Amino acid sequence: MMLVPKDLLEQFRSAGWWPGRSVGLSSAVTTQIPEQHPAFPILSGFSDITVGKCGPGELCATSDVTFRFIERCDDASIWSNLLQTVLVGVASVHNDHGQLYVDSIGRFFNISAIHDAAGYQGDSFAAAMHALLLGIPCRPMLRPDQESVTLYGREFRANHPEVYNYSAVV
Repeated sequence: MMLVPKDLLEQFRSAGWWPGRSVGLSSAVTTQIPEQHPAFPILSGFSDITVGKCGPGELCATSDVTFRFIERCDDASIWSNLLQTVLVGVASVHNDHGQLYVDSIGRFFNISAIHDAAGYQGDSFAAAMHALLLGIPCRPMLRPDQESVTLYGREFRANHPEVYNYSAVV
């Protein structure tokens, strides 16, 4: 079971979630997710719930998070290979402008649905939810073929300290 951070508990309850909530996942979903993947409890516990809303946040805009299975897009396949993991889409974020993925070890990544950008959202469900719902920017990531990426209206290059160096953790 995913633990909802205490300071976000009221937002999740208001969205219709409760501790122990579990929904059945269709075979169309379960056949696409490897056994024991962290996506199972997330999708089972939170599917069809939207928590949060877009607005001003601590350091960037806050986001809505609509939990649902996301079919893997080409960008997610590329990032799965670069990160040497299996990414599974568990939510759409920020008015469907992004997609939230969890990897095999429970790290969260945000892949833009509107431009060529991706970011590291956090090392746990709690960290990702804090970032999205409170307005804390994800850490930009660059593919080897990218010299820079623009997120939050700022351009980031590989040597920028805020860029997530995924090759150091793979």
